[in-house]
Amino acid sequence: MRKRMILLLGMIFFLALLVTNACKTAIDPLEDPPDESLERFKELADFANWPGKHGPIREGVDLKKYSISSLSDVPIKSKGNPFFYSEAENGIPALIHHSLHWEKSGGNALTVDLMIAESCEEIHEYVIQRFYNSSMPFELRIPKKDDPVIAGEISFSGGRRFIRNNIYAEIQALGELRERMSQVAKEIDNILLSKPTASSAEEFKPVMTLLIYSLDYT
Repeated sequence: MRKRMILLLGMIFFLALLVTNACKTAIDPLEDPPDESLERFKELADFANWPGKHGPIREGVDLKKYSISSLSDVPIKSKGNPFFYSEAENGIPALIHHSLHWEKSGGNALTVDLMIAESCEEIHEYVIQRFYNSSMPFELRIPKKDDPVIAGEISFSGGRRFIRNNIYAEIQALGELRERMSQVAKEIDNILLSKPTASSAEEFKPVMTLLIYSLDYT
C-alpha cells in the first residue's frame, strides 16, 4: 500500500512538472520564432549575387513565330492572342505575359510562360517574390541556382526557370515532354538572344503594344 502511494505521488509530481514546463514555454518561449521575412529569404537565396540585374533590356518575342526544333513533333494548341498585360500591384512590377501551349496525344504537353518587365532589376524582384510567395514550406521555397547555368544569365530547376535580361521564362511539362524541358529552355534562350537590346524600355513599347493588341490570332 505504501509503495503504491509513493508511486502515485511520484506520477502526480512528474505530471505537474510537465504542465509547469509547458506553461513556461508557452508564456516565455526560450527561442525566438524563425525569421521567414522576405529579407531573410533573399539572403538565403543569395539574391544579392544573382547576375544580370543591371544589364540592358531585351525586346519581347512572339514564340509562335519561331521554330523550336525540340518540339517539332508537337503541335501548338494555344488559341487567341498569347499576350496580356498586368498592372503593377503590391510590389509586383507591371509585366507583359506571353504564354504558349504545345500538346500531343498520350497526355504529353508543355507550356512556356514569359514575363517581360521594363528593367532587369524589376524582373529579378518579380522572380524572387514569386518563389517567396509559394505555398510550400519556407525552406523548400528557396531557389537553388543551376551550376552550370542551363539557360539565361541564371537558371533554376534544370533550366525550367531562367532569367535573360528583363525576361523571365518558366517551362512546365507533362509526360515524356518533361525530358525535353532543358533543351526547350536553351532554344528559347537563343531566340531571346537574337532580339535587340536597349538601355530603356521606351524603345520597345511600340513593338510590344502591337503584339499585345494584335488581332491576327485565331
